[in-house]
Amino acid sequence: MKKLILTSMACLLFAAAASAEDMKFYVGADLRSINNMWNNMNGYNNALFIGFKKDNLRFEIHPRLYYDTSEEKNDPGAKVETTTTRLGLGGNAYYDFAKSGFITPFVGAGVSIGQEWYERESNGTKLNDRKSPGYTLGAQGGVSLSLSESWSFDVPLGLNYTWDRTKESVTGAKRTTTGYGFDLGMRIRYAF
Repeated sequence: MKKLILTSMACLLFAAAASAEDMKFYVGADLRSINNMWNNMNGYNNALFIGFKKDNLRFEIHPRLYYDTSEEKNDPGAKVETTTTRLGLGGNAYYDFAKSGFITPFVGAGVSIGQEWYERESNGTKLNDRKSPGYTLGAQGGVSLSLSESWSFDVPLGLNYTWDRTKESVTGAKRTTTGYGFDLGMRIRYAF
């Protein structure tokens, strides 16, 4: 899976280089609120990205930082607090529909890989866990608002699926975690 993701990202870069004269390059920032439905955890996902647009298609590559502090509600008798940090690298592809005034609807899909670390505390007992690389697949839609010729503001709503493998540092136990969630965010882009 890791090789497939990295190969896909490399193909995007080669496609960009092949037709650079017909493209607009852009940079931007992304802030999203995440709800992971499988464990009742909420957090924030931040990214800086670089992308290019050709006709109605946009492609982006981004490093991503995810931070979450939450209380799990799976077991009513136990209070489990978790702090999660994830660093990752991902890519997205978008299709922009016909522009109506200053509003452009879009749909997109993306994939990312990352390394996740988290600390857990259960009823006053500290557990330090580290997760091995995880994968996230996502789909999204939203609207882009043109603020000027160069600046735009996006409002995306997304659905994602996550897989990762956990090894607890205290017990040595291993488990695979999968889940889905949704995110709502805001993005600002500047085109060259």
